[in-house]
Amino acid sequence: MATGSKIYEVKCPSCGAPLSMTGERTTCNYCGAVLERERPVAPEPAVVSKTQEPQVIVIQTGRPITSVSRKSGGSSCLSVLFMLVLIVGIGGAVGWFQFREQLSSLSGLADLAQLANLSQLEKITNTIMISSLTDVMLLSNGNDTEPDFLTYVYKNDAQTYALTYVNTLSSTIRWESPPLKEWYSARVLQSPEALYTSDETKLLALNRADGKVLWQTSLADKLSPSCSNCFELLAGRLVALVQGGTVQGFNAETGQLVWNKRLNFEPTGRLLPAGEQLLIFDRTADSRNNLITVVDPASGDTIAEMTLSACDGRLFDLSHPLLYNQNRGELYMISGNIIGPACVQVVDIAGQQISHELVFEGVALPADFSDFVSEQSRALLTEDYLYFSAQEQQVSGSGPGLIVKVNLSDKSWQVLPPSPDYELVPLAVTDNLLVVRATRSRGAERSELWGLDLASGQPRWQYVLQAPRWFKEPGSGAGWDWHLTPAGLAVLQISSDPDQLLVEMLNPQTGVSAGQKTIPLEDDYLTDIVWTDEAAWLALRKIHKVDLQTGTVSYTWP
Repeated sequence: MATGSKIYEVKCPSCGAPLSMTGERTTCNYCGAVLERERPVAPEPAVVSKTQEPQVIVIQTGRPITSVSRKSGGSSCLSVLFMLVLIVGIGGAVGWFQFREQLSSLSGLADLAQLANLSQLEKITNTIMISSLTDVMLLSNGNDTEPDFLTYVYKNDAQTYALTYVNTLSSTIRWESPPLKEWYSARVLQSPEALYTSDETKLLALNRADGKVLWQTSLADKLSPSCSNCFELLAGRLVALVQGGTVQGFNAETGQLVWNKRLNFEPTGRLLPAGEQLLIFDRTADSRNNLITVVDPASGDTIAEMTLSACDGRLFDLSHPLLYNQNRGELYMISGNIIGPACVQVVDIAGQQISHELVFEGVALPADFSDFVSEQSRALLTEDYLYFSAQEQQVSGSGPGLIVKVNLSDKSWQVLPPSPDYELVPLAVTDNLLVVRATRSRGAERSELWGLDLASGQPRWQYVLQAPRWFKEPGSGAGWDWHLTPAGLAVLQISSDPDQLLVEMLNPQTGVSAGQKTIPLEDDYLTDIVWTDEAAWLALRKIHKVDLQTGTVSYTWP
């Protein structure tokens, strides 16, 4: 038999795509994730006590097979050794099958703890049950202690995922969901009593306390993996926009289908909660105009239908950011392309009409204005202003990056001073200062954070990021993220070679750093970040809670 690396047919823990894994490292052709096979660890010497209870056997997979050379003249010893190994093997096999039956009868790790001590439980959790983790979702546990969290656990032996509820205080698994085939297009919604999610065309409600299935029903199709707002919980209804252009409303308590609507133009359909109403975005049957259907989410009844003509001759792109101002009852729709001009339609939802149409002469939109390029929107809505990314309109090529500022009270607008060789994305406003992401468009690609004075539009400070990309944009490996907290502007960066996390807190008015902290990591494959004002929860190979004040890891699971 030829020697060489064994080929394992596995699935990517990031997107579920099939992989052919040779050697220790491979890259997913579908999503770009980099995977490494866990290296074998030498077994620790066992300490046996005569009074000790029988121990749980932990089987590590993927260990290399070591061949033993037989010296001449050792046939008698080998025969005896062979018989001993055979006897032990038979006994071990019987014991293993009995143990496996015990495991199959258990409902979770709480029962498993009855068979093993804590150290053994951790070994099983890390080697057999959990192959990889994806995402982290914080859950309030009703007190002032650390929030609990959900994560998707991929089990390589079964090639399935499980939505897993972890009690943070005890670091134990409270429950696991039934096996799920995919996670990348799933969303998780929560109520005080239940958690709602989907698995391909199944819609499930799980008891928040124990994870048991309260009800299960069928969707008309799968949720779109590129649509982050196609699954909503409104007025006691689970509303789902699925592939094929069907919107369905289900009773959240029973799972009963209450209403059903079919879109005219399904590829870019959108949902948007607007107070107690639901806005469904579509195109007219002839695809010449935008169509907004205002729906009562409880009954599915149509309250109004608004046909919106093109803005300055250009139809609104349904993949562009959609922003609703609850206090003003206004919807803002930004139209345009790289040719220009840009346009904003202000829709009065109660009045069922376009109240204002603003055309920005000399201003175009960047090519990547779509919300679907990443989950970082190119538009920012505050109570009084709308900011969005733009560029100077030119006959050919891309012009200098701009930020457009629209006053929502009087609908006046201004263009902040252009920034040659940079594309700008508005992130947050704090004390008359606009924090923007600046990506260099000429020369070596580089991302920066700027603080723009809103009175003059000029940068007060610039901060160069070492990681090349925002972590939710396409790619894998090194990435960065930010969060504005009461203590300052927190910046996290993950770097490779070596794999480490850089934590920094900036003064948002001056850009001055309080000092950079470095945390070693096991890998750089980040799947999610959830921020609070005090911490950042990161999903890597493990879940890490990073304290933003101290720049240290204050919690790790498992």
